[in-house]
Amino acid sequence: LSVHHARVGGRKVRSDAHVLLAGVASFPRDLQKSEPDTYEKWERLTVKWLQKKYGADLKAVLMHDDEDHPHIHLYVYSAERVNAKELHDGYAAAAHLPAMSKEAGIAHADAMRDMQSSFYSDVGHDCGLLRDGPKRKRLDRDTYKALQREERERVALGKEVTQVHADLLNGAATEAK
Repeated sequence: LSVHHARVGGRKVRSDAHVLLAGVASFPRDLQKSEPDTYEKWERLTVKWLQKKYGADLKAVLMHDDEDHPHIHLYVYSAERVNAKELHDGYAAAAHLPAMSKEAGIAHADAMRDMQSSFYSDVGHDCGLLRDGPKRKRLDRDTYKALQREERERVALGKEVTQVHADLLNGAATEAK
């Protein structure tokens, strides 16, 4: 990397410049053991999503199964963009705003939320995973596990049934109001 970016625009790149974007996506261990097909689907969809998002800049994807949760490491490097922060959704969204401003923080958080929602819609939903973890809604473990099971059952029933179910729930909520 240092040889490639030795000079950009006639200037030497700083030795502490951010030139590599790295990240991790993880999967629940208990679900991997109970539903290995779902885990394999998650792996495939995750790699596909990363390829769609980063294209040729995605340089490496490494799968690990040696810790509490199986996970995928991703490494992104761009030959055109010296600063890897430009590849990061949050930093890119806040780059045009004053540093450390409230607006920059909001733009960063919104961009990261949008990225996570994109991952959920393209990967998590199809694997029966929930968008948010148990602490987001302050659920106890049993309630959260029940919600996970319901979500996987919804995915198994198919997207058409899910849409009919959502329409019924929305209609009931409207009537209740």
